[in-house]
This record gives sequence, C-alpha cells and structure tokens, in this order.
Amino acid sequence: MDGVQGRVQLTGDRIVVNVYNFKHENAVASILTNLDAKLKKANVDPRIPWLGHRRLEFKFY
Repeated sequence: MDGVQGRVQLTGDRIVVNVYNFKHENAVASILTNLDAKLKKANVDPRIPWLGHRRLEFKFY
C-alpha cells in the first residue's frame, strides 16, 4: 500500500478516518461510505461501545 496516507480525528461523537491515495478506493468506499446510515437501515446501532459510543465515519480523497 505504497503512498496511502490517512488522518484520524475525534470530532464530538464521531471518529473520522480520512484516507488519501488508496488505489482500491472504489471497492472499499462503496462499503464504508455512509456506514452510519447503512447500519441504521439494518437495525444495527452504529455506536461502538468500546470507543466511547462514538460512530465511525470514513472519507476517501
């Protein structure tokens, strides 16, 4: 995974993972983008208990 960079930010109740230059972005982004809404639609609580009940948000650039 040469050249892949990222940044993780804690923003309120979210953990935002920014991923840059990932060559398989299309395959992964389709799964991880809007993860919160996808989990809610499947009746799954998107909050992660062991991360302080925060939600994960992935962004690809």
